[in-house]
Amino acid sequence: MVRQEECPGSCSLHGACSKKLAEPNPTCACFSGFTGERCETRTVDFCLNQCGGRGTCHPPGYCHCDPGYWGAACE
Repeated sequence: MVRQEECPGSCSLHGACSKKLAEPNPTCACFSGFTGERCETRTVDFCLNQCGGRGTCHPPGYCHCDPGYWGAACE
């Protein structure tokens, strides 16, 4: 493990910085749900409580609720 600041963009605080022996520069190992050289891209939209199972999550993270449900988490 190397210091976070040594990786590109500090891995956007969404990954861990590491250096492999065969590679000249440290790279980001992105946490689950993130990708990219700097872990800057979210791979899964995040919605509060995943819309409670009563709606669909849309980018950048809002719920389109099923009929009869409303609110941030389709409650």
